[in-house]
Amino acid sequence: MINPFSVAFCVSLINLLTKNSYTNSFINLLSANMLIVYIIHDNIYIRNYIREVLWLKLCSNYNYDERLVIGLLLSIFGFFISLLISVVFSLVFDRIIRKVSILVSRLIDRFLLLLAKE
Repeated sequence: MINPFSVAFCVSLINLLTKNSYTNSFINLLSANMLIVYIIHDNIYIRNYIREVLWLKLCSNYNYDERLVIGLLLSIFGFFISLLISVVFSLVFDRIIRKVSILVSRLIDRFLLLLAKE
């Protein structure tokens, strides 16, 4: 059953957050790199091999309380390592990707102009 007070609270919170504009450079940096973090976590090698090995080692060597703490710590560690990789990737390849995308965009524009003239 859906609680009407929870629904009203959620609607009010969404209205409050959409009417005000917030800027935070740290949040912008995190959000810009979340796609790379997702791609790292959704990688088939990590999903099928590393995650299974970690899960088997956790289940066979630790009790429930230890599994909970170690699993949480491994998740946080994995997130920050992925975030570090994405930030380094952005710093190293961002200029190159921007230049290539501008070049490709200009080539597509020229091609479309040629098609429009014919």
